[in-house]
Amino acid sequence: MSKYGYYLGMTPEQQDIVKMIREFAERELDPVVKEYDEKGEFPVQLHEKWGEMGLFGLDVPEQYGGLGLNAVTRYCISEELAKHDAGFTISNNSYSFGLSAILADGTEAQKQAACARILRGEGISMAITEPQSGSDVGSTRTSAKKVDGGYVLNGVKCFITNATLCSACVVLAVTNPDAGYHGMSLLLVEKSDAGVSVGKHEDKMGIRLSDTADFVMEDVFVPADRLIGTEGNGFAQTMKFLAGKRPVSVAGRALDLAVDYARERSFKHGPIAKLEGIQFLIADMEMRIQASRAMAVYGAQMTDAGIPIGTLGNSLKCFASEMCYDVVNMGLQVFAGYGYSREYPLEKLLREMAGREAAGSKTRMWQQSICRDILALLSEVDDVSTVKALHHFLREEENAPARLRVQAAHALAAKGLEGEEALAGYVGENFSDVSRVMLLMECMPNEELTGILFEVMPPKAADEFGQSLMACMNQMDESLWKYIAALIERLDRDNARSALLLWFVQTKAASVDAAYVLARHGNTRPVLVKRLVDMVRYEEQDVRLRAGKLLHRLYDDKLITEEGVHLIEERKNDEGEIVDYEYIGYKD
Repeated sequence: MSKYGYYLGMTPEQQDIVKMIREFAERELDPVVKEYDEKGEFPVQLHEKWGEMGLFGLDVPEQYGGLGLNAVTRYCISEELAKHDAGFTISNNSYSFGLSAILADGTEAQKQAACARILRGEGISMAITEPQSGSDVGSTRTSAKKVDGGYVLNGVKCFITNATLCSACVVLAVTNPDAGYHGMSLLLVEKSDAGVSVGKHEDKMGIRLSDTADFVMEDVFVPADRLIGTEGNGFAQTMKFLAGKRPVSVAGRALDLAVDYARERSFKHGPIAKLEGIQFLIADMEMRIQASRAMAVYGAQMTDAGIPIGTLGNSLKCFASEMCYDVVNMGLQVFAGYGYSREYPLEKLLREMAGREAAGSKTRMWQQSICRDILALLSEVDDVSTVKALHHFLREEENAPARLRVQAAHALAAKGLEGEEALAGYVGENFSDVSRVMLLMECMPNEELTGILFEVMPPKAADEFGQSLMACMNQMDESLWKYIAALIERLDRDNARSALLLWFVQTKAASVDAAYVLARHGNTRPVLVKRLVDMVRYEEQDVRLRAGKLLHRLYDDKLITEEGVHLIEERKNDEGEIVDYEYIGYKD
């Protein structure tokens, strides 16, 4: 019987499986962990033994020939295994990570093929993370251009677990660049597809038994029948599978080590376990572990019941990661200086938790997801008195989160109640950096309410907010520029548009939407035209081309006069395509 115990809902057969895996880890994994941790390699032969024991089918439903284990049992297995090594557990679990997406949204043919592959020992991983986006799934750039019969993929996925070991990856790619979060899709990419390559194995600080490498796609053709689910639903599908899977055994292992050490390590009056300070540390470690485990098991039970875990999953991801990090550090306090020595296994746990931090397990992104879920519920509250009470509380509470403060007032405004003026003043006075402006963009997607906000915003606050927007624009994603430009125009104040003009003049990444706002107002138009002409005159070819085309577009749309257009001249290639613009000056 494991000290972690079994959980309600597990059959005797499932308990036997957990016991078998514990014995496997003690017999096969423990003796080689140190060796492979030093080498930074995944023990492939242990994975093969795993298959020989019939365990490839843990995640495969019974109807497709697998064991069909429920989520609670699967959690218990991960906890037992992770107690021995987190890296091996991550790679072992990720062996069928991509199967989750296929079982949830794939066709029957896709499900049968994927399950058969997993049972044969051919892993299917997921490729999400990219060099420029990290944990920000919404910043995915890997493209999937639609062509006859399928898609052509180009992009690099990094830090992909089992990139070397798997036979295929479920890849998140952009199928419609203009649709934002709704323009991403999931596609199954075979590692044998032409144009697919795997980068070098990552030499990591911790979690070293986990196979990690780049997954590179160069003009990779993927047939249409490998689209998983519907086109444009990839972001929502991905977020479902990223939440909630956080075994707590790294912390459990730290507790075991701390307890054993406290019993063995002596001072003049006996073992240090008698010291009150050590007892408090160990008690605190146990309480945190039990709380996290209870949350994890509850989430697994919800999954088994067919209930989306959404907010709970994100909460678990944050809580368990932070808990593990804190508990391991408490273990270090028990060990004192010896915890820093490689003679003791605690230092390995410290490295593994540092790896989790670097990989984004503990990140504000998940807290933001939690907050968005809560705020969405807030907006749906029908009880006006409840919303008003919350709004007044947040208004009086100095340390209240800005997101909640904004959303509470926003919920009142949506109901046509008090809140607009309070919200407008708060926004104008407090949203002066990138994170807060981004927060506002997320909290206020409704254009009608946005208009109300700016109508009631005090002039000084509006001007300050306009300046803040401009200060932030260079750091924002291009997809927000159109929205921001529209906000500035709603202000209907010359100094706000002047701030926009200043930004336009100063940046090479000139927004077309910003240019259109400026061109509609005579007081900023001459400076705008001069800036575009100067871009043709002094900048590099790609900038010259964009500026020239924009200038002609503004002229064709009758937003500017001929002045400026006749100062530049297009250059075409042999096929008649415009490839550049040249400054020619005034002609007689």
